[in-house]
Amino acid sequence: GSRVSALLEATAAQIDWTVGTIDLNPKGRDPTDKRRPVLPIFDTLRPWLEGLPDGHLIRYRGKPIAEADTAFIATVRRSGIDKKANAYSARHSLGRVFRRAEIETEEIGVFLGNGDIPEGGKITRIYSPWAAEYLVNCRRAVEAFVREIGAHTVKWDLLWPYATKPNWKKET
Repeated sequence: GSRVSALLEATAAQIDWTVGTIDLNPKGRDPTDKRRPVLPIFDTLRPWLEGLPDGHLIRYRGKPIAEADTAFIATVRRSGIDKKANAYSARHSLGRVFRRAEIETEEIGVFLGNGDIPEGGKITRIYSPWAAEYLVNCRRAVEAFVREIGAHTVKWDLLWPYATKPNWKKET
């Protein structure tokens, strides 16, 4: 559900394993109107993040990638999904999943990083910041969403990284 740019820029240093969160706004980056929240690390994502080396989380052949459009377009073409799908389609779909789960608008806004901050809200957030536990409804909806997608895949189990698959061979 994150913005593509936040995911492509994310590094292992943004993960707090003690608390079980990932801060999508890295240290030193000034916050913008396109907020990047601190999110809980979901059970379905945890195995993919554990043991990653330092540096960018998303890489291709060991190097960070600059954009995801080319890979996404190729994936859409192979899958037979409507050609109008784009890299933000998953984010929009997740927003709809949250609505169907009847999650409050405020929680959805915090999770997606686009919740409005009312006047004086900056001070309020200093004294009462959102806790990752608050997003429990979004967490449940994301987990169900990933498992639903996983039920329709035929190539591998989305809940386990490639390195743990039977017959998986490391590229040399």
